[in-house]
Amino acid sequence: MRGIVRVDRRGLSSAVIEGILSSSAPVVAVMDGDMQHDENLLERMADAITVEGYDVAVGSRHVEGGDNSGLANAWRLLLSNAGIRIAQYFLPVRITDPMSGFFAVRRDLFVKSVHELSGTGFKILLDMLMVQKTPPRIIELPFVFRTRQAGESKMGKKVLFQFAQMISHNLRSRKKRAGNR
Repeated sequence: MRGIVRVDRRGLSSAVIEGILSSSAPVVAVMDGDMQHDENLLERMADAITVEGYDVAVGSRHVEGGDNSGLANAWRLLLSNAGIRIAQYFLPVRITDPMSGFFAVRRDLFVKSVHELSGTGFKILLDMLMVQKTPPRIIELPFVFRTRQAGESKMGKKVLFQFAQMISHNLRSRKKRAGNR
């Protein structure tokens, strides 16, 4: 494990991109530091990739055994569910929790797609899945989304705008790639 101090650089997606690019590990994981994600699932995620051959292992609140009761209130639940439905509509691959911030991925898959990423907002998994030219092999593993232990939610108008901006960026890029064929 390595810590990276980012001076005068902000944004979760860009931090994740920088962190993954600074790693040499064949499998990298993304999780929040507010204790809402179950760190005990990390080994199972890594095994799904290294042993079972998946490209991406997603900690999902929306498969059997998963739970999103750690969301702060009904408004956050509504926003989360709406975001999931919107994301699913635009994704080229079926996944129940594309808004998850808890996942592991083959580093080479991520690096191969890094130049296509919008790098904005908080939903790097969605961003990464939208730019894939070939649908990756994905497994969703259940986890219970716990109550936040530290910090506060960043959810607000800016985050919603960045979500729309990221979807728009990826749809324009997809259309451009299709036009170049």
